[in-house]
Amino acid sequence: MSHRTQPTSTRQPSRALRLRSGTYDGERVMKTTHALVVSLLLLPVAEGCGGSDAGSSPDAKDASSTSTLDRAFVERAETTCAPYADYQAKTVLNLEKFNRYAPDPALLPQVAAHLEQHPAYKSLVSDLEALGAPKSGGTAWDAVVADFRENAQAVQDGIDAARTSDPARFTDFVGRLEQDKTQLFRDLQVAGLGGSSCAGAEVDPLKPPVPDH
Repeated sequence: MSHRTQPTSTRQPSRALRLRSGTYDGERVMKTTHALVVSLLLLPVAEGCGGSDAGSSPDAKDASSTSTLDRAFVERAETTCAPYADYQAKTVLNLEKFNRYAPDPALLPQVAAHLEQHPAYKSLVSDLEALGAPKSGGTAWDAVVADFRENAQAVQDGIDAARTSDPARFTDFVGRLEQDKTQLFRDLQVAGLGGSSCAGAEVDPLKPPVPDH
């Protein structure tokens, strides 16, 4: 019994299959086109966000955004602060057994008189403001002057507390002054004045004498 070889089918895919394939390819092309259009639309936005700084010249930027003061201004500031730093280095609160953290109310009026004599808390801020604006580091300089101003206000509050022999208010002043000093020294470092005479102008108005050994 002979077997007939079945002829190989040469029919093309059905119309439905061709349509399905065409629909799939069409959807794929549409998705790709849509993604390309979205990318092209977003490109100017990305360039606008990131290109403004790149397209501007360094001269167009505000010099005050530079944190460090220019050298000429640093020298002027150091000259201004030098007399105050010299006074601070030579002056001590010569009161035996005085404890700033637990002050004797009977000693506080003497402490008030001592603080009132410190020139830095009277005129340093106005002297620094008279220097005007630096060529660079304006923001950092403003922070430094604000710190000195805050210290002066804190010391005035301490004087008022000492004048009224109020130990609780005085210890509050001591804590506030320590925090203010920390901020001041941090801002002086940022401005490039960390090792200058301005850093020594208001170190510790309650500094006791160095003990004898």
